Amino acid sequence: MKNFLAVSSALLVVASCLCCNSAANADVISPNISSTTDPDRPYSEEKPDVAFYGSGVAGRMSEASALRFQGERDTDDAKYDPAIRELAKAIQLDPGDPTGHLLYARALSRKIRSHKNVTPELVAQAISEWSMLWHHDADYSEQFEAKMQAHKLNKLAKEMRREAKHHKNHGGSSEEFVAQKQKQDAAQ
Repeated sequence: MKNFLAVSSALLVVASCLCCNSAANADVISPNISSTTDPDRPYSEEKPDVAFYGSGVAGRMSEASALRFQGERDTDDAKYDPAIRELAKAIQLDPGDPTGHLLYARALSRKIRSHKNVTPELVAQAISEWSMLWHHDADYSEQFEAKMQAHKLNKLAKEMRREAKHHKNHGGSSEEFVAQKQKQDAAQ
């Protein structure tokens, strides 16, 4: 009987070591980590819908889940502004859920790729969000996606700064450059 207990205990320890993977021990998004370019600025100023979801934690989590679903759908339908607004509110309600951050970063990136109303601030926000996911998400495939997206957006930001500097050196302001760029993007 002693041998049986010793062997079964040893097997249990070995099995638990084999079953655990490193992703289970990785960081998830922490509410203490600020991904915004302005750490004092919240993701969303919108108040929770307490009339429908209730005022407790479960209500906020349910509303955040519904907003993530709707935001993902709006992103797929190329409705980027509503998607960004919904996903920002979902993050404000449930900041520790990596899915909300991932969907928000994807919506920002898709809006940037659409070439509509792309500002340096929007690019900086997307870079910040992807960088936060890259360093603090538990899913390796999402970390890889975040790393690649952050690198692409950093190249875009560098190009935008170079073009703005060139425009400014030739007698224009950076605001004029952004307005001119938006007109060009709208014409395409």
